[in-house]
Amino acid sequence: QAKNLNDEAYVTMKGNIVKKIGNEKYLFKDNTGTIEIEIDDDDWNGLVVAPEDVVIIEGEVDKGWYDIEIEVDQIKVVNPAPQTSNK
Repeated sequence: QAKNLNDEAYVTMKGNIVKKIGNEKYLFKDNTGTIEIEIDDDDWNGLVVAPEDVVIIEGEVDKGWYDIEIEVDQIKVVNPAPQTSNK
């Protein structure tokens, strides 16, 4: 749905950050599909997020001539993946 919104529309999305695809660029996935997101290094606030972690991101739609991404203002972990143990 975010892909169909106007430029600079504010969105909140819940899903997973599945991989880093560039400098401050990541691929976000939820049950409706994938979209590129941008998270400035200082917006992480010390969070470490694994692809299995469920996160909520808030930010603005940024539509370019050929692509669309979400500029993330805030990120929080909702459901961290269970830690594995070697015991």
